[in-house]
Amino acid sequence: MSSENLDFWKAVEQYQTMSQVKHREIRARNIMETFIWEDSPLQININAKHRHEIEAFFKENKLNNDLFDKAQKEVYDLMRKDSYARFKDSDTFKSFIQSFQTYGRHL
Repeated sequence: MSSENLDFWKAVEQYQTMSQVKHREIRARNIMETFIWEDSPLQININAKHRHEIEAFFKENKLNNDLFDKAQKEVYDLMRKDSYARFKDSDTFKSFIQSFQTYGRHL
């Protein structure tokens, strides 16, 4: 799984709970610098239209609760369809299931 997707999703969840304007500004800037800007170190793969909308709202200081909603939904769908499916096919998951079936009966 791409950890930046999950990190972004969690960062947005935190952003959405912030009520103090200053904290929201700081968190929004951090999300932009880490995940959204074209040269971000953990840039997420989202629709260019969504990226440009977020950038425009950010530059206009429109830091609404839903600033990152479209990108968060896009990342969630990607994790659900791709990352989770690959995880379920991984040796780690199969090993966990096998050990649970073997030892889980004794819990």
